[in-house]
Amino acid sequence: MTNVDLDEIYAVPIRDRWLMFKPRARVSAMMNRAAVDSLRNSLAGGIAPVSGSLAGLRRWLAAGDAAAGASGAEPFPAGKLVIVPTRTCNMRCVYCDFGAAGDDGTTIDPRQACRFVEFMADSMAREGRGILGVHFFGGEPLIARDVVDTVVHHTRSLCSRLKIKPWFEVTTNAMIEPSYAGFVGDYFDAAVVSFDGLPDFHDRHRRNLDGSSSSGTVERTIRELSKYPVEICLRACITAESAGSMRGMVEFLSRNFAFDVLCFESLQANDECGASGVSAPGPFDFAKGFLEASDLGMRNGIRVINAQAQLAFPRSSSCPVGTGAVMLMPDGMVTACYLPAGRWLARGMDLTVGRVAPDGRVEIDRSKMQAIREQACEKPRCRRCFCRLSCAGGCHVSHTPPGCLPEYDGHCLQTRAITAGLLVRELSGEDALKELLENNEWMEQLSNNPDDRLSAWK
Repeated sequence: MTNVDLDEIYAVPIRDRWLMFKPRARVSAMMNRAAVDSLRNSLAGGIAPVSGSLAGLRRWLAAGDAAAGASGAEPFPAGKLVIVPTRTCNMRCVYCDFGAAGDDGTTIDPRQACRFVEFMADSMAREGRGILGVHFFGGEPLIARDVVDTVVHHTRSLCSRLKIKPWFEVTTNAMIEPSYAGFVGDYFDAAVVSFDGLPDFHDRHRRNLDGSSSSGTVERTIRELSKYPVEICLRACITAESAGSMRGMVEFLSRNFAFDVLCFESLQANDECGASGVSAPGPFDFAKGFLEASDLGMRNGIRVINAQAQLAFPRSSSCPVGTGAVMLMPDGMVTACYLPAGRWLARGMDLTVGRVAPDGRVEIDRSKMQAIREQACEKPRCRRCFCRLSCAGGCHVSHTPPGCLPEYDGHCLQTRAITAGLLVRELSGEDALKELLENNEWMEQLSNNPDDRLSAWK
């Protein structure tokens, strides 16, 4: 009987039972300790094969992986381009650390942005790739309309000639007039709209430059976008104060808007939010709030997600640094990360991989790009965690930079709790999930388990 790599199979304690999980094959099951012992020994080739229901599970665990390519980084070139036309923003969010505060007003020349798209599209066409993704990020990208409009129309024309499909996405604060919302709705495939769940929280966190409320304009834009075939993802940043209101956010948003996805993300502590008195939620507070909101969302037909707790398919990185995206910055530099350079330079990381010169020359260091992506996909802290191929370490700069401590941090605990909760609901139903959420000791037990790998089973 063929031995199996026990580092690729995980056993996570859930009360007096164990969650067996193989992410590459997307196989999961709940069982007692004796069953884990039997499967572990059988998979390692130590004793006679198991029988009954465990025999079928063993076959699934020993079978080929659902996505064999998830173990390594995809070779360059990327399939998704991120264009940051400006770091300037037309809002003053109390927790923002994406560079707007120190912005010097630089905006990319539309010709440089178009030249970058041409370079990447030509590479993709030669390799036979069928889709070119272009994502606009900021600052607030939609205040640089000359850049956005020019790139969209040029890319559509270019892709038509090259026989590839363009796919446009924008992350926006939605502070735009209805006529421009129509442009986004007509030409974009997806829009990620920042809206902090309830008007009260939104207006406390996300203010206009003059300090006035912004929720009314954002709500109007969401309703305008919903008239078009663009996929709308509402993204809510959750603080310690708002973590207990996530179910209420699902109720409010589903009652008032038509949208496709609701993304809850936990505020990451930074100097800006500390100065304003806004704090990050506790990992278990966020996890419980998310799982309760997700449960309600399912009943209301709403897809509620957290970017780090995705179970649809195994992945080697959930961070743009490792997923194949490349970013064009306002100054023409090409990087592997959309964060302001100061953030990764402070970690001793150099994530610059090229540039687009003012004369249109594109220079990309392909070997450096590949080395960065491979490093992002190999994170020692994550090796023992059952979320290794779903969260995959989160942000390569903020959460798992090279040399980070091996112990789980708050981000890890939060993601482990959410992922386990999603699997418990999938396997045992809503009542089992509710029981888990009501017991802090069980939540802490599963989240703090030091090594989930079946190879470490004792």
